Amino acid sequence: MSAQFNVINPYNLNIFYSYNLSSKEEALLKLNKLQNSNYSAHELTIKFDNLIKLVSENKSIISKTITQEIGKTIRDTKIELDRAEVTINATRDARRALSGDLLDSNNYLPGENKLGLVKYAPLGIVLAMTPFNFPINLALHKIIPALAMGNAVLFKPHPQCYKSSEMLTELFYQAGFEKQDIQMICPSNEDMKAIITHDKVNCVSFTGGIQGARAISALAVMKKQLFELGGNDALVIYPNSDYKKAVSAIINQRFGCAGQRCTASKRIFIHQDCYEKVKDLLLMETKKITVGDPLNENSFLGPVVHEKAAMEIEKRILDAKKLGARILFGGERNGAVISPTIIENATEEMDLIKEETFGPVVPLFSFSTTSELIDKINNSTFGLQCGVFTQDISLAKEFFEKIDVGAIILNEGPGYRADHFPFGGNKMSGIGREGAKYALMEFSQPKTLVM
Repeated sequence: MSAQFNVINPYNLNIFYSYNLSSKEEALLKLNKLQNSNYSAHELTIKFDNLIKLVSENKSIISKTITQEIGKTIRDTKIELDRAEVTINATRDARRALSGDLLDSNNYLPGENKLGLVKYAPLGIVLAMTPFNFPINLALHKIIPALAMGNAVLFKPHPQCYKSSEMLTELFYQAGFEKQDIQMICPSNEDMKAIITHDKVNCVSFTGGIQGARAISALAVMKKQLFELGGNDALVIYPNSDYKKAVSAIINQRFGCAGQRCTASKRIFIHQDCYEKVKDLLLMETKKITVGDPLNENSFLGPVVHEKAAMEIEKRILDAKKLGARILFGGERNGAVISPTIIENATEEMDLIKEETFGPVVPLFSFSTTSELIDKINNSTFGLQCGVFTQDISLAKEFFEKIDVGAIILNEGPGYRADHFPFGGNKMSGIGREGAKYALMEFSQPKTLVM
């Protein structure tokens, strides 16, 4: 008999609902129902249009469910659902525009007169494993391009988001997709081993932490592996840049979603010539933040995903304080709620800085030279994104050339993401890219007909 999982509302710490995890037998049965589709681009367009409409119509109930599952404010869940529609839309359009290649052998082999017709074929069955922080949009970034390229999808959401993920799966069926196209499972980590290693699974796409990725990678031998992992993203502020916009980016991208974003601004580097000015402005704006019930439309910051996560964040803050860091604002915990926290005098050796701290904590660092700064930013196991506020285009180019990340965002925070842009990181931040046409390439393989 499969184990029961209790979904605890992280704001009031009450059980929101309970369900039974999928047994290994049930998960394997659903896997065996899947098979590749052969929908035309036109048929897919109709189904995706239906899905966009359904997501829009069900936005209120899905948003409220996510808020109660993970404590994300209703403000943030509604933004996520708006982005979800963009993700479907952009991927739909990219699929319609996708065509193969026609190659002529005479370009290099005169006289052979062969043509190579290249198309993009499906991989097979894609196992899509998704996190809690954006349970709908990040799921769609895997499911939509995988289905668009003719794959079948076995969808494994985070256990804390079972009900909202079940709602999403049902919307796929209502939109016109079949049970053989997509199935949802939620087994224990132990039972997932049999799924990951199963011969029918051709690709594993996982968003989550490094520890989980390493375990999956060791099991998914000779399967395509796509990983979107963590980040320790830097936001850099130079003199004479837009300080007000920079502070707004810090607040929205680090305190929004309670700081639980892989692209959140986790290391703030401020030039010594404007350090005090930016710090004072940040403190002033942070004190205005409304912390409270995530179902309240006026709440900007709610709890993190569960009390255990909040306790770990609190521990890192207190440990950093003991080692010399100074708490300028916040630092308190109430259940699973961490108050918006700003600290300075932290060092790279502290767990708060060295590890990916998934919570509303802003560490401030002062710097004097760009060469020193670039070394500090690159001195991380992660390499996801980096935001740079400057009016100097030569500085922007230097960062673009020298910072080892997937994207440099100019005069914006590292949390910026357009859902049709390529998204993913270097080093321990992942393998592969998401985002419309880039994801279509990841979820397909070239196949050539020589004539």
